[in-house]
Amino acid sequence: MKILVTGITKQQCGGGTALGYEPVSDLLVRGLRRSGNLVDHRYTVPEENLTDYDVVLVGLVPFFSINSSNLYAALQAIIDRSSRQEPIAFYVDDWRFSQMIANLSTHVRMPSQLVKPFFSGRLHHAWACENQPHLMEVVNRLHDAVWPTVILPTFTWGDHDRLTSILPSRDPHCVDLSAMAREYQVNAVDPSMRKHAWVLGTLSNQREWVDGLNLSWAVDYLGSRSARADEKVSEAELVQRYAESWGVLSAPYKQIVGTGWWRNRFIYAARHGAILLCDPREVPGLPAYHVRSQEIEEMSLNQLQELAQTQRWELMYRQPDEDSVADQLLTLMYRVRDGKPW
Repeated sequence: MKILVTGITKQQCGGGTALGYEPVSDLLVRGLRRSGNLVDHRYTVPEENLTDYDVVLVGLVPFFSINSSNLYAALQAIIDRSSRQEPIAFYVDDWRFSQMIANLSTHVRMPSQLVKPFFSGRLHHAWACENQPHLMEVVNRLHDAVWPTVILPTFTWGDHDRLTSILPSRDPHCVDLSAMAREYQVNAVDPSMRKHAWVLGTLSNQREWVDGLNLSWAVDYLGSRSARADEKVSEAELVQRYAESWGVLSAPYKQIVGTGWWRNRFIYAARHGAILLCDPREVPGLPAYHVRSQEIEEMSLNQLQELAQTQRWELMYRQPDEDSVADQLLTLMYRVRDGKPW
């Protein structure tokens, strides 16, 4: 099949991320290509003819998001496909996707919000101002109608029903893309030389959460300027830090804790022998992830190695391999292509 993967944000359109971490859309594209599909991962432009594609996948985020730079072209792609009754599906890659529903309600009440001057930096803003009634057709439909297939990135464990119930989709699908995550080459460190320290890579300010943990090991607080991090590093450098330290921190996504929402730090900590500390509610059924920080910090070298290995096993044995993920995605694309038009 010929598939287009596009969306509202730069990363959903194949533009990558500022810190070099792989967005979910890249993993999704990798899985689709592994299953033999011809996949374009790119921006679209308003009024572009997309009839050559068997399926178009459009990534969605809250419309008021600062990252929604390609909103207008994405809305136009949805209009184009749905008006022609050609196969279309959505995917979400931001855990705050529930805000999208509230955003839609605001736009329906106040259509001018869609193209207000504050968003003049968005691509095709002038075109959108001229075509606002046209764009509002799809906004209203997204607000009022049941959505087509939506793909959500999750681990195999967790309460997926809590996630899918948020979305007004007739056909939500949770997919574990872990096997598609990039393999980083790191310099291995002998266990006896690993730092008794915690590593936290974050794009948001998590200092209050970290302070509440009362940790005795040092914390390497890494990330973006907005996160008030001590240092800015790429994902490759962050993963190297994981390989050099015993601990990795993972702050909870409180609104969806326990749902199994996919997070790359779980994968990279397990792959490189680090112990991940998170909110126990976030990992139901994975007891090795319920060990308290004070217990971890008091462990001997042998105990640290054993816990790291147990965490890796608990996480990895539930994880589908690359071919299984590719087969799942291929089946899903046939389902979209041959299903009821939206």
